[in-house]
Amino acid sequence: MQNYNIPKRHEIPIIGYFMYIKLLSSSFRKILVFKYLLLGILCI
Repeated sequence: MQNYNIPKRHEIPIIGYFMYIKLLSSSFRKILVFKYLLLGILCI
């Protein structure tokens, strides 16, 4: 049972990293969109 739990613990952080990267990319896009909106408002 313990031998099966060790690889699973290593697999979970990898999935967590992918989720974190996805969150970062989505937040990065939101920031870029927000900046473009601010620039558009300032230009008008």
